Amino acid sequence: MDQVLVIDGDWTLEVVDDPHGIVLRAPPERPKFLSPGERIRCDRRVKAAGETVTFYRVAGTEGWVFDVKGPHATSDTSNKRGWSIEFVSGLALAFDLEEMSCNQTSNILSSRTMDEKRINVYYTTRTVGMALAHPSRGKTQLFRRNCLEEDLEEILQNPRVHTDKGYRK
Repeated sequence: MDQVLVIDGDWTLEVVDDPHGIVLRAPPERPKFLSPGERIRCDRRVKAAGETVTFYRVAGTEGWVFDVKGPHATSDTSNKRGWSIEFVSGLALAFDLEEMSCNQTSNILSSRTMDEKRINVYYTTRTVGMALAHPSRGKTQLFRRNCLEEDLEEILQNPRVHTDKGYRK
């Protein structure tokens, strides 16, 4: 597995996604919309070797933005091929998840949220699994198959997000 570098610094980025703008990637209770032409100052950069996407933390916040989106976010955007370990690890790091283990034999990268939720990413099949305490069903395992990059971002931000791709065990 290649190393993921976290670099502290000072970068100014401009939102160029006309006419839509972007949403600051942050914990779900504080979404912030960034308008086209808006300039933002960033204080941390994360980029995995071999990937084209770079993650920037917006200074003074817990939010992150990405320098590319959609078809340019990874080396292969089809759902037929998996993600690289570096992409998943970098994204987890961008959302302040603690990496617990990486099993290259089973193709699983496991991370833990601040509130101790374990998230297992099966990076070669784009499947995300976790054990949750469901409000009415009790302890359950939830798996989501064939996730897109955007799905993985949402799940890492909020493991309880509804993606309409899940099944329970």
